[in-house]
Amino acid sequence: MNYLSDLLEQKKLKAPTKSITKEFVYHLPCRLCAVSDEGASIKLLQELCGVKVVDLKAGCCGLAGTFGMQKKNYELSSKISESLKAALESTPAKNVLTECAACKMQIEHISETVVSHPIKIIAKSYGV
Repeated sequence: MNYLSDLLEQKKLKAPTKSITKEFVYHLPCRLCAVSDEGASIKLLQELCGVKVVDLKAGCCGLAGTFGMQKKNYELSSKISESLKAALESTPAKNVLTECAACKMQIEHISETVVSHPIKIIAKSYGV
């Protein structure tokens, strides 16, 4: 997403051909936060595609790779995910975006939402 964001800044991306009217919420995976890769997806979706995206800013999903999949860690994983679960319950948008497949699994486990990778929304805006 940073690569595409850099291309956008350099004005090397063509304008998308399709309009996306859904509203989305975004969950930042911890690994992207750790490498200071925050905001690239939201920036691309808003500036390039005109998509309405709100950052949940709800912290870790609690899965932590396979950590939360282990029976012995389930309760702790569930506790860690409480702020994300509360944020998902309080938002009217039920279309969630995240770059992490593990986060996707956890979000779908703790909520009644549809989770997609932001690149899929960008691809749709280009008619792909």
